[in-house]
Amino acid sequence: MILLKTLFYILYSFSYRTNKGIPEWSTIIAISILLTFNTISFLVLFNIPIERIGESGFKFMPLVFTALNWFYFLNKKRYLKILKNPPLNKNLLLLNIVVIIYVVLTIVFFFTMLKISNDYILATIIFLSFVMIIAYFSGSDKKE
Repeated sequence: MILLKTLFYILYSFSYRTNKGIPEWSTIIAISILLTFNTISFLVLFNIPIERIGESGFKFMPLVFTALNWFYFLNKKRYLKILKNPPLNKNLLLLNIVVIIYVVLTIVFFFTMLKISNDYILATIIFLSFVMIIAYFSGSDKKE
């Protein structure tokens, strides 16, 4: 759970710089999308027939992850405890880099497993890197 809390803390810090309204929800949705991408990638990697899941299953999967993340982070406002006492408070710059690498590798792995063109992968990585760099260097990093 320390890894999940750290992922939440770092993604929240990126989100809060550009989204003062509901950064906790933005963070939960981002984590849910990453978990969905990882799940689908591993299903394809291990040749588990994803046809059984069906179209509605693929639409339902992010909602399940979002609900689980809601119960874990927002229920009883656990996210505030994470923000006040970061799980790994050692080297924040290194943790930021590790989280960015995790996000990029998740997307590359997902696109690769689905045999999506390298041009789309590169364009997505450039776009995400640009957004994350802007979020990192802009705005205030004070959390509530």
